[in-house]
Amino acid sequence: MMLKVGSIGAAWPPTYDRRNDRIKGFCPFKVEDGRLFERLMGDIQSVRERNPQATRTTVRAFMASRIADAVSGLEARFPVDRIFPGFELVYLGYNSDSRVSPPEIIAAEQESVSRIIGQELNEDAEHVFARVREGGYDIRPLAKPERQAIVQLLELYSEAYEEYTFEINTGTINDMLNNGNIVLVGRSSDGRIVSSLIAEHALLEIDGTTVHLYELSDYATLRAHRRNGLITAMQMIVVECIRGLEHGKESIIYAEDRAAWEAVNISSHRAGLAYCGMLHKHCVLVSDRSIPETGRMENLNVWVSP
Repeated sequence: MMLKVGSIGAAWPPTYDRRNDRIKGFCPFKVEDGRLFERLMGDIQSVRERNPQATRTTVRAFMASRIADAVSGLEARFPVDRIFPGFELVYLGYNSDSRVSPPEIIAAEQESVSRIIGQELNEDAEHVFARVREGGYDIRPLAKPERQAIVQLLELYSEAYEEYTFEINTGTINDMLNNGNIVLVGRSSDGRIVSSLIAEHALLEIDGTTVHLYELSDYATLRAHRRNGLITAMQMIVVECIRGLEHGKESIIYAEDRAAWEAVNISSHRAGLAYCGMLHKHCVLVSDRSIPETGRMENLNVWVSP
């Protein structure tokens, strides 16, 4: 049962998303044996037959590790023993031949993330926050968004993204801010919003167990204020905030970072998240790229808070 889903895509049966030309869903039962795996794949196939125009199908499921080991199409995975011992949250992904990055792009993105996770962390939280303070920045939750904040966030996201997973306008900004998510903003010394992060909350019921998901997303920093540790600091702050909630220790906190933009993956690594896999041409994303991905769709790297 999907109790609170937002845009995380926790729908079942999976649904077709025209903007991103994909079928997306979240399995509502634990896949603990071969029979349930066949049920899952049958549900996916039924939706694909009804939506033959889709060029991608992406589904998440809580799956027993022994089942996941033999699954094809598994793009990312990480253990969820605190909730379901012996299980993992897995991402299944199936793309048409027309929706694949060139091999040299995938190789460059994989080399980039390998280099990032191979680096030792040379900054602890104290140093990260000191950099932010020295730059004259202040990071705080945006509890009650007023018109000025919405205008500034619209300017921020409009500069950061040429195209996004959803259309960026005043309405969608309002939706992001007013549906129970955790919103952090970084302000410059003049009080203007120059950076933002949203932890989107989804609440699911899987076989009678309540599961809290928090996706760290909608990262954006104005170009003039980048390279000051704002996103890293916000990731650290929001993870600590979530872990302090009543359900926080069992919550799943993760991020899906743009593989073509190395800086955000560096931030996730520095914030203590662990790399778990890559989602191929997952959604519409066009912005600054340090790796020359082609087209409107991008690969995303999955990171999870241990």
